[in-house]
Amino acid sequence: MTVDSTYSKPFLSVADQIRRLRVRGMDCGDPHVAALALERCGYYRLSGYWHTSREWDSADGQPSYDEDGRERRRDEFVSGASLEHAVRVHDFDHDLRSRVLKVLETIEVAFRFYIGHRAGAIDRFAHLRPELLDALRLTPGGEKSTPTTRYKEWREEYLREENRARGQFVDHFRRRYGPSLPVWVATEVMSFGTLTRLYALMPRRDREVLAGRFQVLLGDGREDDGTLGKWLSALRLVRNICAHHGRLWNRTLDRTLSVPGRWAAEAGPLETVFVPGTVYNKLYHVLVVMRYLMLTIDPQDKRVLEITTFLEKEAAKSGVGLDQMGFPDGWQSQPLWMGACELSTSAGRAARILDRVDCWSKTALKEWMATTRTWPPADHSGGKTKKTPHAELKSYVDYGAVLTVTLTTAPTFPRFQFRDGLIIAPAAELHRRARELLHGDDDLSQTERIIDWWHRPHPDTAGSAADLRSPRELLEEMTDREFTEWSTANDVLRTLLSSC
Repeated sequence: MTVDSTYSKPFLSVADQIRRLRVRGMDCGDPHVAALALERCGYYRLSGYWHTSREWDSADGQPSYDEDGRERRRDEFVSGASLEHAVRVHDFDHDLRSRVLKVLETIEVAFRFYIGHRAGAIDRFAHLRPELLDALRLTPGGEKSTPTTRYKEWREEYLREENRARGQFVDHFRRRYGPSLPVWVATEVMSFGTLTRLYALMPRRDREVLAGRFQVLLGDGREDDGTLGKWLSALRLVRNICAHHGRLWNRTLDRTLSVPGRWAAEAGPLETVFVPGTVYNKLYHVLVVMRYLMLTIDPQDKRVLEITTFLEKEAAKSGVGLDQMGFPDGWQSQPLWMGACELSTSAGRAARILDRVDCWSKTALKEWMATTRTWPPADHSGGKTKKTPHAELKSYVDYGAVLTVTLTTAPTFPRFQFRDGLIIAPAAELHRRARELLHGDDDLSQTERIIDWWHRPHPDTAGSAADLRSPRELLEEMTDREFTEWSTANDVLRTLLSSC
């Protein structure tokens, strides 16, 4: 077999390795101890940790870089360089990777759930149906009918992972239902890389809902799904470095983290977390993202803060500078690194509602109203009114008769409350009266409580517990008059208030 390589450096025994290091100026200490260190860690691995102890390749000894921005250093070591120091930094990095990986596991598990849950709301097998994702390309005739190359490559990789998957829950599904796994199970057998690529294939609105849930926002408050995708890609890279024992200390990542528009445009606790003009590809920037995401996943989890405390203590002990990991001057004063830092919970609450109910955007709702009914409609006297879909919807909103869910900036409208081009009359009246009784709550809390009531099985909807149906199901089955009679007979406002 022909080997395609120009590498010609000779093999070195451990004794030869120690000899070479000493010739280049490194203090290796006791030969026996040095040999044990090289056998435990490896010469090649340790070279990443003594790299900064090599002399700069410049006439004046000042930092020097090549055209690609890489450091130019000589083989010779600076005065005082020691193998003991390199091993100490190596062991420090091992502990650092272990701590970072544990937090990344929490973030990864959360995204496995949220991506699977969001895609599952579209279809059980949305990941295997490109027409339900943003995964079809335009044909020459202008129709979307052919899966994109990106989706084909993703599907091929996923199916390999699915075929390799083993475990009690996977075997159970296969024995009972067949080889294909529903998306909320499939996300548990995907690699993190395959999971992040599935996120990129999801419909734009679903990616935006996820970005809104994690409060990754543009400067105008809209969801920044592009930045969230880049964050996931960078976290995947760091996770793989940690899982495969790579060097994390003093590493320049080949993924650059984006700054959400909100951070760049809005004065607040996060506006100076990243230093303007800096390339965001160091450990510090990864920790910023991890800390921010954990504030949305589990605000009580302080492990990222513990990592920064560990870095401050151990970096001083190991003789390494935090600046080598991208930490800017004064980073400790940022509110993000204070234990009391909090983010609003409203985005997560709104996202949970959107997971439960199918919603229209305002534009889509007005288009549906316009095409479902004849406008302007007749008034009670038989004449024509001057109302438009826009005016009709606005009047319902102003009257407090229509439920809206606002994730970040634009309101959306749960579909179940509309029929025949308008909001269902008894639902509109119930919403209006419920809001009057819940006036002490904010709008989102009111909406949460009312939607929860609509979806909870009601004790007065059937003769047996097995047949319990929710008010929403009754609304779909009954005429307006029948639902009004049922709600009046069962005093539903009382049950709504007492059950919340």
